[in-house]
Amino acid sequence: MLSQEGKHKGGRKGGKTYPRYSLEELDKYIERVSSKASTKPLDHKSFCAGVFDIKHNPVCKTKISALKQFGLIEEKGNELLATQLCKQVGFRPKEERAPYYAEAFKKVDLFVLAAGTYGGKKATLAQLGTYAVETLGIHFDNKEGFATKLIDSAKIAGLCHEQDDGYVFSSIDSSETQEREAEGTTEGGVQAPAKPPEQKTESRTGGRVNIELKIDSTVSPEQLEKYLQKLRDFGLI
Repeated sequence: MLSQEGKHKGGRKGGKTYPRYSLEELDKYIERVSSKASTKPLDHKSFCAGVFDIKHNPVCKTKISALKQFGLIEEKGNELLATQLCKQVGFRPKEERAPYYAEAFKKVDLFVLAAGTYGGKKATLAQLGTYAVETLGIHFDNKEGFATKLIDSAKIAGLCHEQDDGYVFSSIDSSETQEREAEGTTEGGVQAPAKPPEQKTESRTGGRVNIELKIDSTVSPEQLEKYLQKLRDFGLI
């Protein structure tokens, strides 16, 4: 793990938000979240005491914020409840959690954009930090913190591995993030970098429809449903 829990700078004016605790750091709490907040919502004070063994203070608030950004808890009024994704993670042994953490990783738009940009390519910690500042709008003082949280989260999700002096990310489908960016609703107000067009081709010849859909293991259930709907639109299924 590159980062040390709690070793991060606070929010900076003008910088974009991101989880200040990585999925790797949050993993040790996930079973508690799943068991203590799975059926009955907890107020913030009870959540901090029951899950983190601390008072409701700035550290606890930062951890709660990270869990929310990863889609592992949701707020019901002034109370916190574990999401279905959190339960899927927490009730499984550690060696089976990666696919679910991958879904959590993809809920953070800034992480998706960064990993998508470097998908299949090696990047150093310094390169990721520079990209975070220049493209994503992360405050300069937080560039290393962002890069380490990104890497540690991607590694436990099975989306990144070390190679020599750098890190290689798996290819991630960022089309939904790009759609939100086009609509101006991307988290943090970040403009996504230009991406290659989705690997999908359609052609019409002589009244017939030929459709080629290339799907790999990184395609989300939502994106798969879009592909299936496309086939339904053409009356192929």
